[in-house]
Amino acid sequence: MFHFNKIKLFSFIGILIPFFIYSNCRSIEEINPDDVEFTEAKQEKFYKINDKRNQDFIDEIRAIQEKHVSFVADFSLRIDRYAPSREKFYADGRLYFSKETGMIKIQLMDNFFGLVFSQVLASPNQLQVKSAQDERIHTQGMDDLNIYDPGKKKNITIPFPVIYYSITGDYLSEFKAHPSYFSPNERRVLVKKKKEEYTYVFDKDKLSSLEWIAEGRGIKAVAKTGDKPGFPPTNLVTKILELENDKETVLIITKLRNVRKIEPSPSVFKFQ
Repeated sequence: MFHFNKIKLFSFIGILIPFFIYSNCRSIEEINPDDVEFTEAKQEKFYKINDKRNQDFIDEIRAIQEKHVSFVADFSLRIDRYAPSREKFYADGRLYFSKETGMIKIQLMDNFFGLVFSQVLASPNQLQVKSAQDERIHTQGMDDLNIYDPGKKKNITIPFPVIYYSITGDYLSEFKAHPSYFSPNERRVLVKKKKEEYTYVFDKDKLSSLEWIAEGRGIKAVAKTGDKPGFPPTNLVTKILELENDKETVLIITKLRNVRKIEPSPSVFKFQ
């Protein structure tokens, strides 16, 4: 009798797994990256942050970021890697953001049973990563993030700065902390760091795109938010390209679900 029930149990699981994979993948597959326009006009003229010609533009940016709030959301993640070989990666997850502290916590889960296989804690200048593969906490600066894919048994690289700055949206603090140049006519801000450049492009009511260039490594990443106004951006499409020839190497699509605009408990921002 026990043997018979065990067979039925595994048969039932075998039916459920394809159903869950299909449902989660179909939701994120609805976002077509070919419909996203990544090409931006070139800047006409830049002014330093304290130039009076920037004032109206800065006021608009301040009004945008003042509408940002803390939130908790579920999300779906899809990664298409084109080089050196073609591969796809899917995961679900949960995201916590505190506007007051600028902290983000990300939990990545497998599509089958919701088991957490990787956790990320992010502040403006630091990333901490803990995975099921390695219980140790890995600490690094704000840079690329390597996530271990337990299914394919290999690391996945994510350009985390563009995702972090697109989600948190504390723009003016970032602009004041680094050499920044404004183009009010094109609603663009160029931010220069040691070996990196960021270009923010704003619509009337939100951040439209964020480009990250790392010349020393020969790569760039461009993140585009969805068409819907408001915060947080429910869709984020990110391309990673080779800087020399604009050859696309990775596509990352993030889709938020069940967004709840609440302040997460401080205890959330610790590894469980």
